[in-house]
Amino acid sequence: MYTKLFLLAALASAASARTFEKCSTQSDCGEGLTCLAINEKAECVPSCVVPTTVTNTVFQPTTLPASTITSVEVQTTTLPPVTVTSTQTNVKTITVTTSAPAATSTAAVCEDVPVPGDAYGCASQASWGNCGASWMTGYCKKSCGTCPAPACEDKPVPDTCGCASQASWGNCAASWMTGYCQKSCGTCPGAKPPIQTYKTCKTPNTLAIAFDDGATVYQQSIIDQFNAVNGKTTFFTTGHLYQCIYNDGAVKSLRNAFASGHQIASHTWNHPDLTTLDATAQTTELTTLEDALQKIIGAKPTFIRPPYLASNAGLKDVLTSLDYRAIITNNVDSQDWNGYTAQQGYDAIVKGLEASQYSGIVLAHENYAATVNQLLPQLITYAQQKGIKLVTVAECIGDDVSKMYKDVGVQGERDGTWVC
Repeated sequence: MYTKLFLLAALASAASARTFEKCSTQSDCGEGLTCLAINEKAECVPSCVVPTTVTNTVFQPTTLPASTITSVEVQTTTLPPVTVTSTQTNVKTITVTTSAPAATSTAAVCEDVPVPGDAYGCASQASWGNCGASWMTGYCKKSCGTCPAPACEDKPVPDTCGCASQASWGNCAASWMTGYCQKSCGTCPGAKPPIQTYKTCKTPNTLAIAFDDGATVYQQSIIDQFNAVNGKTTFFTTGHLYQCIYNDGAVKSLRNAFASGHQIASHTWNHPDLTTLDATAQTTELTTLEDALQKIIGAKPTFIRPPYLASNAGLKDVLTSLDYRAIITNNVDSQDWNGYTAQQGYDAIVKGLEASQYSGIVLAHENYAATVNQLLPQLITYAQQKGIKLVTVAECIGDDVSKMYKDVGVQGERDGTWVC
């Protein structure tokens, strides 16, 4: 650091400037004099003109008048400014001014710290002026200009398609952030849309009475009651809960339900809380039931009502990877699982339907005789009186009913693999 002090003097008289004796050390100067460097040479000057305290600087005046110094001006390029003080009573004013160092010209570079909020997420900044290859996944540097794709939205939306490039996505050009697809850029080619959860019908004036925990000995009775009124229902089926799905009675009723246009959907193989399992165990629960249904009805389900209605992000990822289309819960509950009588369950359902403009998804269980033999007949009659259409959950939520199943083929023949 080098700072210049310029001492300005107000002359006490009209006397000419004096010439001082040269000195090497303080001992060369007499009493009342100080050896001071002036213009790269040392001279004995009166001590009264030398400020007693100078902080963060070198005291080096360019001129020294013959009379007493009354003001001091400091110019510095040091930031923050230096501090100058004096105990001499004759120094009335000390002025400090700061001038910034001359700017050096350097090439602009990308910032070290990426800034969230730039959602374009270009896969490469190679064409961004001086940005070169500077890049951190998920961010664009502030100092590197603007991503060339003009139309992508500011906020990316999670998308499981995982495209390596959006180059073919209309006006998206090369705009891309790993793991995301921009809303305004269309749909990733071959993308699997994230699975959605539905708790009520989207189609007005429809009722989806859906039964969990089959196939049971009561399933055929349910089929017959709906067929009698040209209605449809949904069976969320397990593989091995109240009976083995490969039992003759279960196979027969499931095939009858499928042939009648009722929906067969998944309720897992063993009815566990899927959120307590890892992805591998979740997949096993789902695919073991799928394989059984492929043999029995010749198709695999794309709808599921998870046991205990429990789901989380991990399960949704697994379901999406397996081409499931919908997670179904309910907005109307028979409470048969909670000990309600058939009449109490019917009253609860009617109250729920009235609150939802006579449209909804019912949670019921086919393993309860009272639900099948007493509650269901009342509910079917109520729907007919109100002009409510009895439908599958696929139709209820407005989905394409032709996509209730995947891998549709032919029914299998019983062999040694038909065991639980």
